[in-house]
Amino acid sequence: MLYPRTNNRNPEQVITLSTKQVMQLAVLAGQIMMESGAETYRVEDTMKRIMNASTRSGEPFALPTGLFASAEDETGQVVTLVYRIKKRSLHLGKVAAVNDLSRAYVKGRLTLPEAMERLAVIEAMPRYPDAIIMAAMAVTSACFTYMFGGAAVSCAVSFLIGGALGLHVTFSQGKGLADVLVNIGGGAIIALLTLGACLVCAGARPFFDKIIIGSLMPLVPGLKFTNAVRDVIEGDFLSGASRLMDALLDAAAIAAGIGAVLSLGAYWGFSL
Repeated sequence: MLYPRTNNRNPEQVITLSTKQVMQLAVLAGQIMMESGAETYRVEDTMKRIMNASTRSGEPFALPTGLFASAEDETGQVVTLVYRIKKRSLHLGKVAAVNDLSRAYVKGRLTLPEAMERLAVIEAMPRYPDAIIMAAMAVTSACFTYMFGGAAVSCAVSFLIGGALGLHVTFSQGKGLADVLVNIGGGAIIALLTLGACLVCAGARPFFDKIIIGSLMPLVPGLKFTNAVRDVIEGDFLSGASRLMDALLDAAAIAAGIGAVLSLGAYWGFSL
């Protein structure tokens, strides 16, 4: 629940319900977009369009970890809403749906209650089924291994590793584990399965490095890097730096997981 705050000194003045609802609509739209992987400038643009369509003046401010919005109502009061972003994932379908909804609301094709109902539907949109995610990660791993110069055997190994990686990711995210822990575990699984495959199948040993590189590609935080760069280009340096640190932390976690398993393998005498 979002609670409005006002800087007006008269406690008997009542914030108009229409302004409060518009603010809640804007913040909910921004929340869905930010939690689904949208860029900061896109979130602020969407919120500002909604607010300026129905309020005298409005100004949003978005960070990867929080949303702030203020608007002036008909009585001159300033309504301020704050929402903490506690989870972040990737669902570009939600981003596109909220973007379309904001345009329709601004053009008058949706009323405020209709827009709130549509946002509730968008927020409940499910992600792809786990089986599709696992299959996509398996195919992605195999294709990248081939692109990096792997043979048929190494591509088959990467396919199996990618499927196991997809199972790990979907299970871990379903349990609400932090991205850092998911990436450390994913890197360890990739290295462990690659070592096992190369020890069992001699044909995969010459492509040891290509199997690891191809299999870790589904974990690479490419979208986070891209959004960080785009935020910096748009002048959102604080958000860009925050997203960049998040991406670098993910990359370090993947490297830590792989490096730990390979180091233990070398210590125990597993040489290829």
